[in-house]
Amino acid sequence: LGALLAALAASQSNCVSSLILVAPVLSGQRYLRELRLTKLAAQLDKNPERSPGSTGEGLPTAVDASEFSGFTMSAATLAALAQIDLARQAPPVPDMLVIDADNHPASRAWAQTFAGDQTRVRYLTLPGLVGMLITAPHFAEVPHEIIAATRDWLRVLLHDERSRPLIANPPPVHRDLAGGRNFLRLADQDSAKDAALTERPVFFATDAVLFGIVTEPHAGEIRRRAVILLNPGADYHVGANRLHVSLARRWARRGYIVLRMDLAGLGDSGKRPGQAENDVFSPAALDDVRAAIDFVRSRYSVSDITLGGLCSGAYHSLRAAVAALPVNRILLINPENYFWEEGMTLGDLQLADVVRNPGVYRARVRSPAAWKRLLSGRVNVRRVVKVYVHRLSLAVESIFRDLARRVRIHLPRDLGWELEDLAARGVRVIFIFARGEPGIDLLKLQAGSAVKHLRDHCSVHVIDNSDHTFSRSDRRAALEAILSDELFSLNRRGSRADSMRGRHGDDTGSSS
Repeated sequence: LGALLAALAASQSNCVSSLILVAPVLSGQRYLRELRLTKLAAQLDKNPERSPGSTGEGLPTAVDASEFSGFTMSAATLAALAQIDLARQAPPVPDMLVIDADNHPASRAWAQTFAGDQTRVRYLTLPGLVGMLITAPHFAEVPHEIIAATRDWLRVLLHDERSRPLIANPPPVHRDLAGGRNFLRLADQDSAKDAALTERPVFFATDAVLFGIVTEPHAGEIRRRAVILLNPGADYHVGANRLHVSLARRWARRGYIVLRMDLAGLGDSGKRPGQAENDVFSPAALDDVRAAIDFVRSRYSVSDITLGGLCSGAYHSLRAAVAALPVNRILLINPENYFWEEGMTLGDLQLADVVRNPGVYRARVRSPAAWKRLLSGRVNVRRVVKVYVHRLSLAVESIFRDLARRVRIHLPRDLGWELEDLAARGVRVIFIFARGEPGIDLLKLQAGSAVKHLRDHCSVHVIDNSDHTFSRSDRRAALEAILSDELFSLNRRGSRADSMRGRHGDDTGSSS
């Protein structure tokens, strides 16, 4: 879609001389059909945790608007896309590089149509697109061949630059719209000029240059409180389904400084020497969080700091608090593990799989297709046995740890002890789960009875009918409401500590 937008922008500007289009969308109408088919296919995957009558739809949107994978397209956007067909338009620039996937050359005929005397087109099919685009971010691969081809194309353009005529009367380019300062003004809900929020990019350093976006309240509203939001997996600082952007602006309107940052090796932050790309559980992330805390404390003189994140962001928030970094509360959304061994990879068997998979296997006992795969040797029986043995050992270990905790024996890697220590230091811990998440059972197994004993300092919420990343807008609204209530209700303690019992709250589907 970005390639389509680039082509449209070039057609409306006389200062664009070249386009680089990677897997371009050519027909807006066909693209919308693909989005709708993908949405329907996702809804076919029945979630047993959903309550009866759940449709899988998000909040009601504007007439004819639609939500795809957590992002809403307005009726105006849908109507405009449906009218676009690049195949009917002449290329808007004299030079184009078009790159397709080597196993899906969808743009070949279109690119070759325009190759001629007036337009220089280089068309390539290269590997790497699937690994970059259609892969979970934490497993995504850098498309080195595509980058190399792009670099070579730019070299050709630079070589030809001297022979090109200068653009007559190019439009002015406003490089600095803020009088030497780089920031964005956002009108508040009341549209009052003096109530505008400010967003600005920031860089701060450990042994890697870290990047983030700070959302600041309007003048006079700063309450010397800050929230730092960490990457969910290998997603960048907007968060899953743009959740961090929504939270940052919502909380800034209540006077909070909000930094949504990228840890080293993720998003727009640099990586450490020798560090792998998309290193989700890097042990050095603790240094990144410490640098972020130091940054907001020194820049904004905040005295109250909240850390939060989804999945691995929750894990790093917990580890930072356990390491006694100066935080007041942590918001842990769908954590899937509470301990990570250095040297493990995301491809290894995870405790989340050990907790989740037995239920999946039981559901497949009645499936003829599952039995057919088993009898034909397409099921990894050794892995299944390993999951059940590990699950049994977790249950036994949980009982043993609870007994040790009662007689005040401190065992290593004990989540219950860690939560008790956080409570003793005055750190409030908030867990929020989508119902059916393996992190719920892991919390019960690894923290045992400690959660119930810490009702003044620890609360657990469960949201019905959601997936891991809260891709539906109504589930995100429920999540945002719970997070905001916990963040703003600083003086309420223990009012929701019994939420693990599953008592249903309001019609958002949250348990509290």
